Amino acid sequence: MRLSSPILALALALSAAPLFEARAQGPDFAKESAELDRLGSQLVELAGRIKLVESQYVDRPDPSEADSLKRRYSDAEIQFLLTNYQAASVLLYDLIGSVAFRKMPEYAGALYMLAESLYQQDNFLGARLYFREHMNRRGRHYRDALARYLEISGRINEFSGIDQYIDQAKQSDGSLPVDVNYIYGKWLFRRTDIPEALRIERSRQVFSSVAQLRGAFALEAQYFLGVLSVQQGALEQAVADFRRVLELPARDARDQRVREAANLSLGRVYFELGRHSEAIDRYQEIDYRSDSFVDALFEIAWSHVRRAKDEGPGEYEKALQACEKLLTAAPDSLLAPEALILQGHLLLKLGKYEEATVAYNQIINRYLEVYDDIDGRLKAHPDPVQYFQRAISESGKTFDIAAFLPQKAIPWATTQREVADAVRVTNDIDASQRGVVEANEIAARLLDVLENRQLEVFPQLQEGLARAEATDAALTGIEGELLRMEERLLGAEKLASIRGELDRVRAERQALTVRLASLPTTEQEIAERSAKMNARIAGLEQEAFRLGLQVQSLYAALAALDKFVADTRDERVPDPGAEREFADRMRKERAVADQLGEGLEAVQRRIRDEKAHLK
Repeated sequence: MRLSSPILALALALSAAPLFEARAQGPDFAKESAELDRLGSQLVELAGRIKLVESQYVDRPDPSEADSLKRRYSDAEIQFLLTNYQAASVLLYDLIGSVAFRKMPEYAGALYMLAESLYQQDNFLGARLYFREHMNRRGRHYRDALARYLEISGRINEFSGIDQYIDQAKQSDGSLPVDVNYIYGKWLFRRTDIPEALRIERSRQVFSSVAQLRGAFALEAQYFLGVLSVQQGALEQAVADFRRVLELPARDARDQRVREAANLSLGRVYFELGRHSEAIDRYQEIDYRSDSFVDALFEIAWSHVRRAKDEGPGEYEKALQACEKLLTAAPDSLLAPEALILQGHLLLKLGKYEEATVAYNQIINRYLEVYDDIDGRLKAHPDPVQYFQRAISESGKTFDIAAFLPQKAIPWATTQREVADAVRVTNDIDASQRGVVEANEIAARLLDVLENRQLEVFPQLQEGLARAEATDAALTGIEGELLRMEERLLGAEKLASIRGELDRVRAERQALTVRLASLPTTEQEIAERSAKMNARIAGLEQEAFRLGLQVQSLYAALAALDKFVADTRDERVPDPGAEREFADRMRKERAVADQLGEGLEAVQRRIRDEKAHLK
């Protein structure tokens, strides 16, 4: 846009225009000359504004490839520091693929940030690849990369090619830094490719060296020494190892969790040694807010049961109290059914037969239907593995464990490592598929915006365009004033021949002037209009959020109704017709909720598009 030269020329021409001599009759040339000077000043100001726009948005040289790569690296680093690992990984993937960027000093740092971003997203294989590449380049995050690399290798049971990186991390005295040494010990602890005795010996050497320093990771290392003693069957040594953990001070929440684990493990070792009173003492050290509290209560109950052989039936009452505490504190935990069964046994031993019957009936009522469901499926399909594989392949969808097991059985199934891994993998696949769908939607929106709005897509260019349009609107206003001045100077007689055409054009211009007057002509007016529109968009966002809460409430009400019907099924007289009618009604209500949700999502997308347009 090269408007500055014509505008400046017009301004100079106006300022240098000859003044007419005043006549006795006719236009007031002195007044018109002053008006002309004023318009000339405005044109000079507009010329300056156009020059500024050109210098900032038109004449500015394009950044070099190196500058562009550095800016993208800076954007990725900002996302990484904000822990937006998904966005960071997308930006870093693009940078890593650039041949030019590989020659830049920032490349090693980009490798580490990409690896850490993938690690935080549980993409361990991808993270391991880039951590290794960072170490090969001897990047400044070598120690952190090595620690992560060892941790991931232990998780995926990949133990080859580690020693060379360990040797490179050693200090001048031949030792490893404490943090790396501890991770190295954990890696050795997980190894399955060497004899058991050698694994324990090498792990013990590393953990002993870390524990002796009494610094960072000392508690963790000492705890692993206790676990190694248990694996060797040296229970008395394990007692000594776990007690040393409890002797060390806890400096933070992580150390406190290690102490809780040591108390729990020490209680279990005492239990195996038959020292039940000491086991109970250890279990009682577990805080009620700890994740291990339920396990501690259950094991306290069993410790009292074992102690009853020496102390008498009074221990059964104490065991019963522990079971009741467990069922009160965590009625839905995985140990709750076992605690109910143990409660029934204890009530039998105490001669409380009616209460024992109630406890057993609770188990029967809660899980008999689940048992019959699973048993029926197994009988109907002699080869469950083949059945599940065929069902998954025919469904056209990823594995959904809820489609094969009753809801109450899922928590127990997912505690099995193989099932948990399968669920995690399929959830990752689902997430990836959703990501592809979302990426396609974003790409479609971008293409649509690029086609229909062009430069408005880019905020900086949009700002320059808005400034140019404001200047253009102001210039149009000056042009109108000049035309009116020309009409006054020419006079009515000279314009009589074209008066009809002039009136017609003036009427059309008047209609356009109303619209033109609403356009901003200064940067302040642009900012005020943008703020006003943003406020309206914010109001629409709030309203959409409120409607979203209502849709969520509808889903919650449907889920609560489903749960109520399921929980009270045993209390009602079976009526298959009513059950089918209720199921049909619920499906229709969910379809309505889905339709409302989809409509609201479309509105929210439109709001996001308009909001982006205003920026």
